[in-house]
Amino acid sequence: MQKSLLAFAILCFTMLSCLQRQAPKVTVTGEFTGEIPNQVFVVNPLVNSVYWGFADTLEVDSLGRFQLDFDNYKPSFVKFLNPIYKTIAVDAGQQYAINIYKQNDSLSFTFTGKTSAFQQFWQSLPNPGHPQLAAMQYRAVKPYKVRLLLDSLLAHEVNGLTQFYNDKVISKDLLNLCVLDRTVYYSTIAGTVAAFMFMDEYVASGGAVSDSTLEFWESAVTAVPLSDSLLLKSAWAYYYIESYLTYKNRIASNFSWDTLKQARAEGTYHTYLLNQAQEHLTGAVLEFYNAAYLFSASNQKRFEAELIPLFERYKNQYPNSSYTKYIEPLVADIVLYKQSSLKRLSAEVFILDNDSINSFAALLKPFRGKKVFVDVWASWCSSCLDDFSGVQLCNEALRKHAVEMLYISVDDDKRADQWLAAVKHYNLNGVHVRANSNLHTDLRWLLSQNQGLVIPQYILVAQDGNVLFIADSPKHIITYLENN
Repeated sequence: MQKSLLAFAILCFTMLSCLQRQAPKVTVTGEFTGEIPNQVFVVNPLVNSVYWGFADTLEVDSLGRFQLDFDNYKPSFVKFLNPIYKTIAVDAGQQYAINIYKQNDSLSFTFTGKTSAFQQFWQSLPNPGHPQLAAMQYRAVKPYKVRLLLDSLLAHEVNGLTQFYNDKVISKDLLNLCVLDRTVYYSTIAGTVAAFMFMDEYVASGGAVSDSTLEFWESAVTAVPLSDSLLLKSAWAYYYIESYLTYKNRIASNFSWDTLKQARAEGTYHTYLLNQAQEHLTGAVLEFYNAAYLFSASNQKRFEAELIPLFERYKNQYPNSSYTKYIEPLVADIVLYKQSSLKRLSAEVFILDNDSINSFAALLKPFRGKKVFVDVWASWCSSCLDDFSGVQLCNEALRKHAVEMLYISVDDDKRADQWLAAVKHYNLNGVHVRANSNLHTDLRWLLSQNQGLVIPQYILVAQDGNVLFIADSPKHIITYLENN
């Protein structure tokens, strides 16, 4: 009898262990029609966050199909990036199918299956690229009105989400996750509005800020406790934590704008902010925020040397962090950039003296009789730097059409060293000039009729010096060349 009971106990234990090992599998399949990319970027929910920077590649086959599988005991978000830019909410153990039509700037994103209506509802909710974009419309509104407006929007969304739970379309856990995410979103907007109000009042009064603004800000940044186990699963977690830290920094008794300005001037600004994070955050929240901050700062491609030791500090503090692999390539590029700045300029790089070049027409005089491809950029513009690979891919087509390469930087005098370092680092063979104030003004008129100058921009100039075509992508210039 005892042997039978022992055997039964062992069998039960074995079955329980198997059940524990077999996590519910989530499968997301997708199919592109129209333009078919080679891959999509997706934030793996097992990284424990859906911060956009922590993305991996997912291969797309020749028929436009892809599949994502992962084991997950709890609901989560799956964030797709280039070229889709959508976030879906998934329940543990469920299957999801997506149909994507993409053609030029047209994109449709539809679902099949019983959760399709829920997913479409989720896609319809506000999802700006940054909370500041949503916060701007409330900047002139009184704090209590902002709170009422945002609470009303959140309540409307929660009612819609709850209806899907009542209809048994989603689980209670997924409902809780979605409600948490939207609460973090609207709290982050409120915190951003409060930061605007604080700055306006502080500057206008020479340091005094109203109690109503401070109370509004505090209520916004404490709406979701940092200890909430679901916080890092929200797509807005980084911005929410950032708002919390900004609040803590501004209300500190020793806060001054001069301290921030001095840190920027001394090249210790990132160190200052991450030390603030060390003071106010703990555990997984601190690890995540440090990682996301380092990724964001490195990804801006300002190539700040300060980030190198900060990343080393992070690796020492979190030797087994799952986030490290996303930051490492960006910091490695900063190291290479610093090494490049010590190199000599290539023999194929020609730097023009900008003192006497006061207009676009004057700049083009030496190129008379030749077509010219003009790249207007700056070393602080990450989009400009990202486009350099596309420009260099155009070199063969430019040679085929006998087109000269001219780079115009709008870096000011303070960034002259960064400008030259970027020319070396990206191997930008061709003619270069850094625009003085007169040339900058002329470019602003040419490219935007004296409005704000948006870069990068690309100009194709004919042999007689007339502008043939202006574009925001190098490939559009090449398409124009090939077709004309």
